[in-house]
Amino acid sequence: MKNICVFIFVSGLVCIGQGAKWDGNCLNPPFYDGDCCKEGIFEDDVPTIKTCAQKFSLTLNANNDVIPTVANLESYVCFTDCLYVADKYINNGALDLNFIKTDVAARAKNFTELGTIYYNAMEKCSKSTDKIAETIKPYPNSDKYLKGKCSPTAQLIDDCTDIEYFANCPAKYWTPNVPECDDVKAYAAKCKLLK
Repeated sequence: MKNICVFIFVSGLVCIGQGAKWDGNCLNPPFYDGDCCKEGIFEDDVPTIKTCAQKFSLTLNANNDVIPTVANLESYVCFTDCLYVADKYINNGALDLNFIKTDVAARAKNFTELGTIYYNAMEKCSKSTDKIAETIKPYPNSDKYLKGKCSPTAQLIDDCTDIEYFANCPAKYWTPNVPECDDVKAYAAKCKLLK
């Protein structure tokens, strides 16, 4: 299911057009469209990504990622919801944690420790979407995120999961000596959506 920049939350809410060193402000997250914690273990379903991007008139970059901007943020929230539904993470309007556990294990079969960390983060975040929504209200553009044309539930879970995943990434899987990754790790440790 991983289909994004470092965290969807970060890039979607406040990280638009950023690239400078993180200043330590949780309302101003770092942006890095790279691989800091072996995100590549989660192979993207490119046809689904393309279908969902087209459905919401979003443009893919060369890596088949949609980079959110302030202008497309509402559509981006819909895009994430589309991915969750297409991947069967949301079934009949509810998150299907049993299916997600099986799917994450299959996608991370060569990195079971990371798959477990990712699933545990998703399970934790899925139980707290109301708390997460409250946490992000002070962020710039949160109204486009929370009150847009699609349910923000998938986006809230995905953002929280990414932050938890990065905060708990074991050192042996972390990309060393990349300043942007260092910023992402610091942000994830300091600015968790669930405290």
